[in-house]
Amino acid sequence: MKTKEFKVTSEGKEIATIECTDNGFNVKCTEECAKMYKSFKGCC
Repeated sequence: MKTKEFKVTSEGKEIATIECTDNGFNVKCTEECAKMYKSFKGCC
């Protein structure tokens, strides 16, 4: 299984990492993202 990682940044801060695998993807967010986007369910 191959995994590719993409870093998601906003205003120079890393807010999430997207891991893409053969059977889908996972989004892992940082603390920063959790604070900024409490209403954004896809983040955490």
